[in-house]
Amino acid sequence: MNHEGLRPASDYLDSMIREQQRPRLVTIDEGHFDVHHPEQYGNLYSIPISSCTERDDILRWLRQLSEKPWVTPLVIEDFAKAMIRHFGVRG
Repeated sequence: MNHEGLRPASDYLDSMIREQQRPRLVTIDEGHFDVHHPEQYGNLYSIPISSCTERDDILRWLRQLSEKPWVTPLVIEDFAKAMIRHFGVRG
């Protein structure tokens, strides 16, 4: 960090590269969002995409996921990103 409290651009770039290289904690497969356990990637929790079509459905799934002890903020972020990709949300 420099004397003005700003980080160099290379720190941001390194962070972006690490983010792109890490395994996705939520993948989409055959009509399901597969939520992977962050420490045991092979263990997953499948959520039918058809149960995520309404706003309240999505909020319910977010609440249900957040109650699981193994779900981290990164899992929630990946779930949101997977829904955004799948449903083509823009903006």
